[in-house]
Amino acid sequence: MQKFSHFLQYHNAIPIALGVLFLGAGATFAATNPQAIYSEQQKVVSVDNTYIVGKDLSSYTPQVQITAVTEDADTYYVSYSFLTIDVQDAVWRDVVKNNTMSVAKSALGKYGDLGLYVTGQLNQNISHETDRLKEVQEIERRHVSQKTIATAYGGLIGKILDDKTETLPGYTPVVVAPAPEPGSFGDNTNEFDMYLGPQDYFVLGDNRRDSSDSRYFGAVQAENFVGRSIIRILPLSRFTSLFY
Repeated sequence: MQKFSHFLQYHNAIPIALGVLFLGAGATFAATNPQAIYSEQQKVVSVDNTYIVGKDLSSYTPQVQITAVTEDADTYYVSYSFLTIDVQDAVWRDVVKNNTMSVAKSALGKYGDLGLYVTGQLNQNISHETDRLKEVQEIERRHVSQKTIATAYGGLIGKILDDKTETLPGYTPVVVAPAPEPGSFGDNTNEFDMYLGPQDYFVLGDNRRDSSDSRYFGAVQAENFVGRSIIRILPLSRFTSLFY
């Protein structure tokens, strides 16, 4: 072992090669956990129009259901539900739109009937909605599509840094470590109790006094490990292969 230690001291290529190996492993871990380095924003690229495209509008009529009628000194307020077809959550489907019609009492005249007036107005709304659906169907049939969501990633992308950069300007961390609970092991002290299950591992950083390791975030489950250890370098007195 002493000979090997002496060899390492005068052959820098070996530690450098090992460092590159470990850095590569770290890059692999980062690539498998994009949430740790990216923010993301979703955008609808195309809607699912198959319902409106295949709908037989020759036998379809939007419907109106009056739900309430109220009034004040000058106006009647007619609340109604409009059953039609429209885009909801990027999908063409049957929808219910709740609206309120305001009718000035003066518009009805001395002997005007609210029911007849409202029926005439709502019939016009239904006719206009039917025409709208037919126009939309003609357009949508030119290109049948499914719902497609695109995800745009931000965060670290485009940031410029040099060897003096410690905090990226304008960057907000995507993953923020929770504050340690009172009485927990979040202060990195060496005295605390922890129960480890069959698949739990207690991990320690090489800088014992200033490492965010299991003393801070607790045990790590085996399923969260990426790759495997192949060699132990330090301390040199315990240098060994970890193949098994």
